[in-house]
Amino acid sequence: MTLRNRPKFLLRTFSLALFLAALLACLLSLPAYSQTTTGRILGTITDATGATVNGAVVTVTDVERGTVRTFTTETSGATN
Repeated sequence: MTLRNRPKFLLRTFSLALFLAALLACLLSLPAYSQTTTGRILGTITDATGATVNGAVVTVTDVERGTVRTFTTETSGATN
């Protein structure tokens, strides 16, 4: 390699390193993007005979955060 070609070689090497660093940063951020902070509970409340229970009170507790949510089932026994 001659001294005349050295600046081009360094620029090409730096550009490639910068591109690879940006690509790596994008790839490493993908798992963080997939995290969610909400959830949903769906189901149907039934009794021992398999019949749906209208107006059943359901209580859900998030032990980690200490929050409690209570709701009542619909006429079909479905929770929403």
